[in-house]
Amino acid sequence: MDIKEWYYGQHREKQHTENLTKIVASKFQTKLEHQYAA
Repeated sequence: MDIKEWYYGQHREKQHTENLTKIVASKFQTKLEHQYAA
């Protein structure tokens, strides 16, 4: 395996994880806002 390929693979994984975290966080925040709004 090429070191560059490995590096970009790691970077993509990290970005993917960050994106998932943001999505989950925003959904969770929306849920909280709805709870307090009700």
